[in-house]
Amino acid sequence: SRRSGTLSSIAPQGNTIKIIKNNIFFINLPLYLRASTICNISDLTDQYNNYIYPKPTENLSEEWIKKNRFQICDPNYCWHRLWPEKPYSSKRLDILIAGCGSDQAAILAKCNPNHNFVGIDLSENSLKHEKKLIQENKIDNLKLFRDDFRSVKFKNKFDYIISSGVIHHLDD
Repeated sequence: SRRSGTLSSIAPQGNTIKIIKNNIFFINLPLYLRASTICNISDLTDQYNNYIYPKPTENLSEEWIKKNRFQICDPNYCWHRLWPEKPYSSKRLDILIAGCGSDQAAILAKCNPNHNFVGIDLSENSLKHEKKLIQENKIDNLKLFRDDFRSVKFKNKFDYIISSGVIHHLDD
């Protein structure tokens, strides 16, 4: 069934991680403002083209690398949380970022040059910013696509799928 109306509550502080079978992790970041549930994919596309989210990183080196910041979904920094049953491995992973937004794919690809990344998002404006970060930071392990990740069929399987702040837009 489709959701409609307005979210009645604000998500709690902190990150909620849901572990789905086959090592697929969806990370739902907190919402700080009430938002309408969007059922129409074109409305969702328009929303994120008009209001890029998150606020784009302008200088990846200054804002992330020099400050030693990392994302909770980063496969190197958080290996022990993502796969507690597995010893750390430097094996190259194929990683999909479904709903990569304005900078998540570029940040992760820059911080993890040993892995291959595919970022997919509905927003052309968000992807334009990702492309800018790719050029400025000479990132060569990231490919970007503009589409609904649910409708794309990839030839290869992914070792890890990241999807932050996306689940609340999907049907139940």
